[in-house]
Amino acid sequence: MKSISDISKIFKTRVEKIVVALGLHAFLAILLLVFMACMLGGVVFYNYVYLAERGAPSAADTIIKFNYKAYQSVIDSMGQGREGAQ
Repeated sequence: MKSISDISKIFKTRVEKIVVALGLHAFLAILLLVFMACMLGGVVFYNYVYLAERGAPSAADTIIKFNYKAYQSVIDSMGQGREGAQ
């Protein structure tokens, strides 16, 4: 069984190899990162522009009516709660 220090050494050497490889091939690394950023931007744009247009909700056909009795019961219950707290 490997100890934590062995695992951390292995991780450190792998990270160092990746950093050195990116440093030696910096131009290709930058091109790859720019390409990945463009792809991610395209996916986000597609999700929030094209899919949002297709799934746009339509206006509700029903008319909202104000129910005065329900409103009054809510106001009364709020008033009773405030009076009980004092």
